[in-house]
Amino acid sequence: MNDIKLNREFIFRTISFLKGKAGASTCKISENIFAVQCGYVNFFIFSENGTFICIDSGFGSGHIKDELAKLDINPVNISMILLTHSDYDHFGGAEIFTEADVYLSTKEKEMIMKGIHRPFGINKNSEILNHIKTLNDGDVLINNSIKIRCILTPGHTDGSMSYLINDKYLFTGDTCRIIKNRITPLTPFTNMDTNRQIESIDRLKNIKNIERTFTGHYGYKYGF
Repeated sequence: MNDIKLNREFIFRTISFLKGKAGASTCKISENIFAVQCGYVNFFIFSENGTFICIDSGFGSGHIKDELAKLDINPVNISMILLTHSDYDHFGGAEIFTEADVYLSTKEKEMIMKGIHRPFGINKNSEILNHIKTLNDGDVLINNSIKIRCILTPGHTDGSMSYLINDKYLFTGDTCRIIKNRITPLTPFTNMDTNRQIESIDRLKNIKNIERTFTGHYGYKYGF
């Protein structure tokens, strides 16, 4: 398994080199939100009243630790990881957050258990199921003062999930990209079903009072 993980990380680092950097550099975006850059992918940290949660976890444990040090964030202080989907570049770093509960949509877990491969044949991801907690569309989690609404947004994968935090910050993973400040679907080659992704984007458009939208590879924007 370790050889598989190393080979997969090498593949993603090669893709990262070819694609360049993610939309947001490692930085403190606002009082509550931090971006962490792992090559061509971002994950985000939301903090409130001493509670820290991750939306996705990037990949490359050594690199993540270095980036978190820039933000003065200790991995052991992360109490929750909300995975938008099971692609390795979004979950590969979860292992360094030893005190965090890890969440994934039930639909995504079902996809993994069926052995459905993602593009390139490298995203079967059965190891992600160890100690994972599952979420369903419409679930609402409360972590101290942080409210999390879970929104199933299939398309990139069957079980992709977006998260609305405190009714105004939307984290979408690979459900959409930002091109010239506009929300658009990802390139069809990367999706399991782009038509479903378009439907998911239309669903997100109906959410009122979104202040900022955050994506896995294309940075973030005001509104949606």
